[in-house]
Amino acid sequence: MNNKDYVIKAVDEEAQVRIWIADTTNLTKEAKARHKASGLSAAVLGKVLTAAVMMASDLKNPEGVLTLKVKGDGAAGMILATADNRGKVRGFVSNPNINGLRAERAAVKTGEIVGTAGILEISKDLGMKQPFSSRVELVSGEIDEDLVYYLKISEQIEAAVMLEVLLGQDMEIMTMGGIIVQSLPQGRLEVFRTIEKNLTRLREMRMNFYKNSGKEILEALTRGLNFEILSALEAKFKCNCHRKRLLGIIGGMSREDLNYSFKDKEEIEVLCNFCNTRYFFTREQIKAYRDSLH
Repeated sequence: MNNKDYVIKAVDEEAQVRIWIADTTNLTKEAKARHKASGLSAAVLGKVLTAAVMMASDLKNPEGVLTLKVKGDGAAGMILATADNRGKVRGFVSNPNINGLRAERAAVKTGEIVGTAGILEISKDLGMKQPFSSRVELVSGEIDEDLVYYLKISEQIEAAVMLEVLLGQDMEIMTMGGIIVQSLPQGRLEVFRTIEKNLTRLREMRMNFYKNSGKEILEALTRGLNFEILSALEAKFKCNCHRKRLLGIIGGMSREDLNYSFKDKEEIEVLCNFCNTRYFFTREQIKAYRDSLH
C-alpha cells in the first residue's frame, strides 16, 4: 500500500483461523506528534491504537465504534483509543512524558509502563440502546498478553496477539504494527497452534511492518496454508472533533457557568484529549450561535 498504514483481514480456505495484520507506523508517529509525546509514551499508545483499529475492522455497523481502554498502576496512567470499521482511530495516553533509555532498534516492553494492577476494557457501540462492554484484570501490562487474556475470558476465543513497536536511538518511532490470530469455531486447534508458533518466530525476528507488505507478513505467518484476504483498509489517525459540535456544547451552558469560564478571560479554550487540538471561543461567537437558534 505504498507505505500507507493498513489493516488487512484474512481467513484460511477451510475457515479454521482468522488473521488481522496492521502496519500503524505512520498513525503512531502522528499520535506522537499531536500529543508531543515521548518515545515510550508514544510506544504504549501506539500499541493500544493498533489493537483498537484491528478489532474495530470487524464491526458490522459502519457507524459502530470500538473503544479500548487500558488503565494500570504504572506511569502511563490511562491509555484509551476509539476506532471504527473504516480504519479511523484516535486516542491518548494520560502521561505523554514517560522517559527512559532505550538502545537503537529496541522492541519496547510495556509492563513497567502500564503496570500490572488495573483493567483492560473493550466497549462496542453497535448503534443499539446500550453499548456492549466487558473488562478483565490486567495480567502483565503487556498489551498483547492482556488482550489474549481478554479474548479468552470475555469472548471465549482462543487467540494469539503480537503488538510490536521499535524505537530508534533518538526515541523516534521506527515501526509499529500488530497481528491478531483467532481460532474459529469448529477449527482444528493444531492449525491455530502452528500459526501461533510462527507468530512467536516473527516476534523473535522483530518483523518490520513498515518494510514488509501485509501479504508478505501473512505468507510468513501461515507458511503454505491457502488464505483469502477478506478486506484491506487504509488506517489513519483521525479525530471526529470539530468546532461546530463544541460550540453547540458551550452554547448550552448556563449563564452562571459561562460567566465563571470567562472570568478574567476574553476567550474560552477547549482542548480535545484525543487529538490535542485547541479551540477558542469568544462571548460574541457564543451569543451569535445562541441567537441563530431562535
